[in-house]
Amino acid sequence: METIKPWLTVQKHFRDYYTTTPYYQMGRDWEFYAPAYRLGWQAAQVENNAGLTWDEVQTLLAYTWRMFSPPFAEWEQVCTAVQDAWQRAHGPWGHYDDRSKIVWTHRPSKLPLRLPVEERKAAS
Repeated sequence: METIKPWLTVQKHFRDYYTTTPYYQMGRDWEFYAPAYRLGWQAAQVENNAGLTWDEVQTLLAYTWRMFSPPFAEWEQVCTAVQDAWQRAHGPWGHYDDRSKIVWTHRPSKLPLRLPVEERKAAS
């Protein structure tokens, strides 16, 4: 059975890569970007997110970031890094075997499965 690689397996790739991205800003170190990459990567593994596009999951991830993120980074500062990780989890970095399908295997413990009612109403 194919699974998306765990975060600990791929974080070195992100650490080696983040300063080469177009959204990287001088003076922001790995500790600034790491939580954003982790959120995007782990969100790709949540069963309820299977088959969703970035546009469909972005509101939930923005809410999650605002609730659980480090205080030094606003969603607007890290949104592109979260999206980058989300999309890379669905590509060659994310897979051990056949890249044509994804098997969702576990849920990260801190991600809410659904937006609170107020947020769902505002998003629709």
